[in-house]
Amino acid sequence: MNFDTLWATYQEKGLRWVNAQKVATETMNKFLCRLIYQDAFKSDGRCDELWAEIQQYPKIYKDNKNFTRIVRSARKQAADLMLGRDPLVYKRWGIEKNTINSRKLHRNDLMPSISEKGLHVVHGRIGSGKSEGIILPDLERYGEKARILIVSPNMEDVRNITKSLGREWNHYHAFGTDVASVKRALQTFNRIVVCAGSIRHYKEFNSYIQTFDCIYVDEITQLLKTYSNREKATPAYRESLEALFQLVSCSGRSLFLSADITERNTLETLGRTALECEQRIRYYRNNVDYAEGSNWTIFKEEWDLFFEIVDRINSGQRFWGTVDFADNKNPYFREFVKLLKEYCPTKKIQAFTAETLKTTHKGNLLKEQGLKEYIIEQTDLEELDGIITTTWARHNVSLLFEEERYGMDFSFGIHRGINDPEDAIQGHRRDRRISDHLVFVKNNGTHPIWANSVLYKGELMSEVPHISGKEEYENSTIGRKMLKAATDQYYREAAQKSASRSWLTRLLLEDMGANVIDYQLNVEGRSEEYLKLRTDYKEKVVNPKKIENWESIPFQRMRLFDEFIQYSQEQNSWTQVLDDDSVKAEELSAIRNEVNIDIAERMRLILTMDTENRMLWDSHDMDSYYKETGILLDLLFSRLSPNGCFGSLAKWYLTAPAGAVWFGLIAEKESIEISQLIGDNYREIYRQTLGNGSGTIRTMEDFIVKVIGKHLELQIWTKVSKPRINEWRQKLFDQYYKEKGGKFLKRMSLKEKYAVIEECIREKIRRGLSESFSEPELRMLDTMTDVIKIKRPERPVLSRIWDIYSKSTYLEGSIVHLDEDDVELQITAPRLKIVN
Repeated sequence: MNFDTLWATYQEKGLRWVNAQKVATETMNKFLCRLIYQDAFKSDGRCDELWAEIQQYPKIYKDNKNFTRIVRSARKQAADLMLGRDPLVYKRWGIEKNTINSRKLHRNDLMPSISEKGLHVVHGRIGSGKSEGIILPDLERYGEKARILIVSPNMEDVRNITKSLGREWNHYHAFGTDVASVKRALQTFNRIVVCAGSIRHYKEFNSYIQTFDCIYVDEITQLLKTYSNREKATPAYRESLEALFQLVSCSGRSLFLSADITERNTLETLGRTALECEQRIRYYRNNVDYAEGSNWTIFKEEWDLFFEIVDRINSGQRFWGTVDFADNKNPYFREFVKLLKEYCPTKKIQAFTAETLKTTHKGNLLKEQGLKEYIIEQTDLEELDGIITTTWARHNVSLLFEEERYGMDFSFGIHRGINDPEDAIQGHRRDRRISDHLVFVKNNGTHPIWANSVLYKGELMSEVPHISGKEEYENSTIGRKMLKAATDQYYREAAQKSASRSWLTRLLLEDMGANVIDYQLNVEGRSEEYLKLRTDYKEKVVNPKKIENWESIPFQRMRLFDEFIQYSQEQNSWTQVLDDDSVKAEELSAIRNEVNIDIAERMRLILTMDTENRMLWDSHDMDSYYKETGILLDLLFSRLSPNGCFGSLAKWYLTAPAGAVWFGLIAEKESIEISQLIGDNYREIYRQTLGNGSGTIRTMEDFIVKVIGKHLELQIWTKVSKPRINEWRQKLFDQYYKEKGGKFLKRMSLKEKYAVIEECIREKIRRGLSESFSEPELRMLDTMTDVIKIKRPERPVLSRIWDIYSKSTYLEGSIVHLDEDDVELQITAPRLKIVN
């Protein structure tokens, strides 16, 4: 019997059947190796339960030593794969390895090789001082004329780095945030800090602009993970990653820095990059971590951890808590905090989700002061014994208190759904001086992995499916080749991280030099107390679905009012809607149910993209049509918005006095043609892109009122049912007799008078917001079929819609992204845009 048949039948009939079979010694040993290897992922590498079961079948395991030897080998093989270890990577790509035995890093420790050309990969552990110890001293070697590029994956770091470098440095938003301003900055400055997502624009410039004396890439591992994910990364991100590799190939020297570099993933990608670029590559790593010597206690059950932290908190210990669940669908977080306060009634416990940071007084205070200053103030006021956060505090938060009384004695973390165990560890280490950590990590399933395993769209495979063929790949640019390599490594690492999350957490901690301890529950003399706590925890925290209508009526009402703001004429500003009987909760609830935030946000996204970005999104999203939808929105908003710009409409929305009306102009011929365009393409194109939820759309008026007006909270109308012309006609004529002179209009027929006044009013509309209209003119505007009337609602609006306008005001006065050839094609031959 061959191995494949033996393994397949074992999965149906079990070990007893295997033990009864006569198979070759080599086949049985191979079976045992596979059995142990797979069990290692389920048992955190221990295989205790398997040993207890297999002892009945000595024919399979031979003897104790053989079983132990295979377990040891399987454990090492699995651990190496999950940790991303691959010692052969150095020989494979010619990587020179350098080890620094210190906690802090400085450029002097990396001399003299760090000064040479090529690729330099700096693996500095958390808190090792990569920026101040490596980047800043290294920049001093370059003169003012050197072309230097610093790249970071997020905006906040871009601002902080630029600020630390001094006045001679600029970042990519120096001239503004629109695409044209970003390109201008990239072309203008020789020393510039750029968010990685905008690197793609360098592809449009000549070879000189693409050449730098040195490129510094901060957080390279995070950048590779975020930008190479084919399912979640935007097309702009993936194109920027491709462009970055291309820039590195043209640069004489590049430095890549990160705290979590792995041999199988990050170094594999960068080593391949060096070979493609024909450059040398050097790797530097410090072996001392801030976690070294710290204690990490691992819990098998959440309620055991809860039992322990209740004891510690009631004994007077201060704490930092981190959990990865909130109150999105069920009150997991709320019930956890509530139960903790019940068991620690004398302690001041504060807790914040990303939502309560926005909607509570203390949350707003924390955002204004910053976490460190907030903890100091609340401690001084004796209002804080511990703080609990969700995932918002995992990154970009660092706490180092000068006075010991502000620090925390221990941290705890409950991690039910993490994708990357490193994120779980990061959540505990915000206060750098905490050395005692309590951890629960839920596995959510395990799976064995092999050297070629990748996890693509939730399915374990042996390789990532790529659209382009091998020949096209071999003939592509360095940037395109490395983008593919980075994508492969992303999905390979996804398989590594999810194979056994609890075991990988333990392995990572041990690799950092931490002491990892298995929690031993001791309930001697406290059995009843423990059982009551466990029951409470299971019923209220683990399974809060049993609690019907978990939000009280007052709490629901408070959350509803928190979602709305309104314009105050008295204060000349936007204010929070108060629950003071001036607004009915039923009205707010109806508004919330009517408006689709996703459609509104998608319109804003498309309107703030240029044609290049729309086409880029189209190439990566086969179900949407960004370019075609963008052309329609540009056509409409260039005529509906002040100065023809959505940003100007946004500013008008935010700053116009109550009752103000804006008038847009769309000629009757254009209106007919746009209606035809919408009728032909709404179902196949526009609805696919923007999303459903607006009812039947057949005409331009339908689209403007039911899509734009409804979801962007605009009151829009084109005509009134009863204009009552006799009430205002003579006043209108008298106004124009007076303004234009006595002879004006006198010899004209009634129809001619209307035509002339209509043209005068259209000209006032074209002149923009500086013009005002009299009451008779406003009544006349109601009768003009080519005039679109737009008004901000005189009622509360959703604060998220307000945010959409607020995020768009930077576009005020910029040119609408219109390709005139496309516009002409759309207007004259709308049916040509139907996509089969």
